[in-house]
Formats: sequence, structure tokens, C-alpha cells
Amino acid sequence: MCFLTLVACRTIAVHLNVELPLTLEMKLNLFQEVVINCNFPELKIAAGDIAILQDYVVDRSGEEGCVLEIYTAAGVFVSVVTLPAESIEPLQESDRLSVRKLITA
Repeated sequence: MCFLTLVACRTIAVHLNVELPLTLEMKLNLFQEVVINCNFPELKIAAGDIAILQDYVVDRSGEEGCVLEIYTAAGVFVSVVTLPAESIEPLQESDRLSVRKLITA
């Protein structure tokens, strides 16, 4: 899958004199913690995992995605992944943290 960053999308949109979809402009802030809201077993990611939002991207079909850094609870880096933008949401004050073991096999 080929993704373009939001900056690249804005640059192309300006050059082509087109408007970006409104959803591209109404995003969570970069570098904040977000919660993943669905399972991605092939990536060893579960709903409720917390990640740091690094960037927004768009693939050739126009699907919006986000680049996320995943860490353990102790702050050890695990991976960088690209997931659909609708698979993240902001942390809420009412959210509670829990711990699960990282499956490495």
C-alpha cells in the first residue's frame, strides 16, 4: 500500500486547485496518545492498545490512514504501524488502563 502524508496531500490539492475532504482537516493532534478501537491480530494489536499518533496518510484509493508508534507499558519501543484512520480515537478521562502480555511468537 502506498500512502502520502497529509502535507503531501495538501500540496497536491493546492497545485491541482482541489479541496481536501473535510475529514482530512478534522484530525487528532499529532504526537498525542490515542487508543486503537479494533483488533489487528496480524500486527499483534488489540482494541484498547495505546499508541502515539505520528502522522496521517492517504493511499491511492483515497483511504485515510494514520502512522502510529506502539510501545510497551514500560516505554519500550515495539513497532511503527499504519492503520485506517477510523481505527483510532482520543483517550477519554473515563478510560482505564489494563495490561496484557505482548505475544512475540
